[in-house]
Amino acid sequence: MKGRKPARRGSKYEKKFVELVNKNREFNKNLRRYFGNTSKPIKAIMVMDNKLKSDVMLLVNDSLYGCSIKVSEADFSQLDRRWLDDLAEKLNMPVDIIDMLQKCITNKMNNKNDKFILDKYKDQIIYYFKNNIRHLLKELFVRKEDFLKYLIVCFYIDNNWYITKIIDVFEYIENGEIYTTSKGVLRFGDCLSMQRKGGNGRHVKVPKNHPSHPGNQIQFKLKPISLINNMPSNKIFKIYPND
Repeated sequence: MKGRKPARRGSKYEKKFVELVNKNREFNKNLRRYFGNTSKPIKAIMVMDNKLKSDVMLLVNDSLYGCSIKVSEADFSQLDRRWLDDLAEKLNMPVDIIDMLQKCITNKMNNKNDKFILDKYKDQIIYYFKNNIRHLLKELFVRKEDFLKYLIVCFYIDNNWYITKIIDVFEYIENGEIYTTSKGVLRFGDCLSMQRKGGNGRHVKVPKNHPSHPGNQIQFKLKPISLINNMPSNKIFKIYPND
C-alpha cells in the first residue's frame, strides 16, 4: 500500500478492527453488550472511500453506523488539515476572523519561531471559536455524514479497544477551556488543538515560504489517549480485552 506512514498505520488498525469484529467471538460479544446485548452478531465493513470521515461501518440489527478509528501509537492523531479558505467557507467564518487567522499563518510562515495565534488576535479568535464550537466539531469529526455515530480508539501498546459516541465527544470538548499555549497553539480542552501544519515538506517542490506550500494549511490534532482517559467513565466502553 502506498502512502506516508500515518495513512498506512491508520489503514492497518482499521483492518484489524474489522477482523476482530468479524472473527473474534469475544470481541464481537463485548461489542454486542455495548449495543444492548443484541443477539445477532455485529458485522464490520471497511469504508474504501478516503473522502469520508467514516473508516468502518458496523451492521447492528440491520442498521448501519459509521465509525472513526483512532490509534494511540503517537501522542496525537491528525484529525483534519485543510486550507483556511475551505474551513472559513464551511464554517461561514466572518471576514475579520479570516483576516486574523491568515495573518497568523503568514507570520508563522515567515517567522517559524514566533507564536501561531498572535497575542493581539487571541481574544477575538478564542471568542469566535467558543461561539461556534459545535459547528467546528461537526465539520472536523463528521462533516455531513449523519450516519457517523461512534469513535473507536485503540491503545496499541496493550491492544485495548474503546468505543464512545461522537455526540459525547462533542459535549466533552465543548465543556473544556479554549486557550492558547506559549507557542500560540489553540487548544480545545485537553484533547484537541489547532495549529499551522508546518513541517519540512521535503516531498513538496513549492518553497516553504510560499503561501501555497501545504505547511501553511491549518491542522487539527486529536489526543485519543487524553480523550479516553479523561472523559466521564460512563461515556466510555472498553470493548477488548473485557475486564
